[in-house]
Amino acid sequence: MAVIKHLAEVVNTGSNEIWIRLCRESACQSCPANTACGLKSGRGQIYRLPHANPNQFHPGQSIEIEISPKDGAWAIFWAYLLPLILMLSTLVLSTAISGNEITGGICSIIILIPYYIGLFLNQKYFQKKFNFKIIEK
Repeated sequence: MAVIKHLAEVVNTGSNEIWIRLCRESACQSCPANTACGLKSGRGQIYRLPHANPNQFHPGQSIEIEISPKDGAWAIFWAYLLPLILMLSTLVLSTAISGNEITGGICSIIILIPYYIGLFLNQKYFQKKFNFKIIEK
């Protein structure tokens, strides 16, 4: 599998981090990950990436971001697959226990609140787990 690459523009730099705007490319329409990609808006989205030496970048600079397919697959798992599995299993279990579909639906949505709070609280873990390679253009 090929490395996942995106063009980006440096928006700002800080202490040990840079803010980038991912640019939507014309090739995005033919990309197999187009339906799951978060770059559907025209101007792109701004992300904060940890970097050991952010002073080598300046606002407006064009860069390229690379991530390995393995890290990309793990990101999809944590962001999309695990919440889906959690929702469906909660829906089935709570509907079977309560006998009420509305209760099951509400419980399956409510279970996402602690899940996403947990993801938010573990940001540092995920920043270490997912390695982005920044290439100057």
